[in-house]
Amino acid sequence: MAFIRKFIHQLQHYFSQKFVFKAVITLIVLVLFGSIPDGNLIILLLLFIAVKTLQLMYDGFKPQPDWDGIYQEIYDFCRQLSEQEFFEHAKELGISRYSSVEQLARAEYNKLRQETPPPTSWREIICEIIGLYSFALLLPLNLFIFSRDFVSPWSSFSYMGYGVLLACIACYWLIKKHIAKKTVKMLFWLTPFIPGLLFFSYGVAIKHPYINPFNPDKIRLRAEKVIALQDNVAAANYWFWVFEYAQQLQTQGFD
Repeated sequence: MAFIRKFIHQLQHYFSQKFVFKAVITLIVLVLFGSIPDGNLIILLLLFIAVKTLQLMYDGFKPQPDWDGIYQEIYDFCRQLSEQEFFEHAKELGISRYSSVEQLARAEYNKLRQETPPPTSWREIICEIIGLYSFALLLPLNLFIFSRDFVSPWSSFSYMGYGVLLACIACYWLIKKHIAKKTVKMLFWLTPFIPGLLFFSYGVAIKHPYINPFNPDKIRLRAEKVIALQDNVAAANYWFWVFEYAQQLQTQGFD
């Protein structure tokens, strides 16, 4: 049991908010300096969202503290204090040095309860997950889809594109850190999700139907889009879409 508790504690530390934030910044910097190919940026973004989602879900399954057991441990600890330690501890807690062991333990217990943040409800966790997908995924994807004539998961990004992605993630963190009222925060999480999902669906289905995985003509549309590109370098990078369409025509009996 001790090993399991230690392992869970290590997971909690590993998926801490500071680690996730530093990790995504590090990955973006690696992409900027060419250590990671541009085409893998969407994969890194999805990994970040997956890790953050797991962290939020872990908070929901986190067991509540056993306050009765904690009070008993505090009481047993106070009973073992020497007289000098007892006086110093009472002074730190702002109670009389002549207080009883039970009063000292109760003061320490109350202080701990006040310093312990209240548990996060599943309603808040679900709203934050929706907000994460709205700001860190749908918003940058929509900006990417509607600002380009040709898109694909392997598209390269300019420095402005990386800046936009960081700005979108920053919007998520600003709402999380600087809005204290829970109802207002949940409203910010939920509001952009449906419009963002509708815009994304429209962009994939209408503006760029060749990237729609459910489009039965996606192979033909991809090849036609590549052939119509004015940028020969970009078209050469997607030769496999044309080749895939040629193979499809060959299987259908067109030579």
